[in-house]
Amino acid sequence: MSAEWMRLLGSHDWGLFYVHIDERGDSVTLGFERGEGGDGFEFFVVFTGVDGLRVTGWGAAEAKEVQVSVLDGGVFDVLLGSRGSGIAFRAPAARLGESRSCAAGGA
Repeated sequence: MSAEWMRLLGSHDWGLFYVHIDERGDSVTLGFERGEGGDGFEFFVVFTGVDGLRVTGWGAAEAKEVQVSVLDGGVFDVLLGSRGSGIAFRAPAARLGESRSCAAGGA
């Protein structure tokens, strides 16, 4: 994943609206959206080779806190929410999934 996408993930301009945990494929897909006026944009990031998945709670508050960092060796460390209530995992790889323009607010 490029440095530009990592900067986007660190921006608070994006709202997390989708989390899919696929235990069969050892992947977690996150969907982000941003809307301005009548226009919006969505993109999905697929983390593969997921290890250390922990789910300790999930709700609207946890979805507002997204932290993605890169550890030594290029491993992604992802925290949605907090260590006390949220979703945490590590993954050696990530790729940009689908992206699309859409009407803001899902209309």
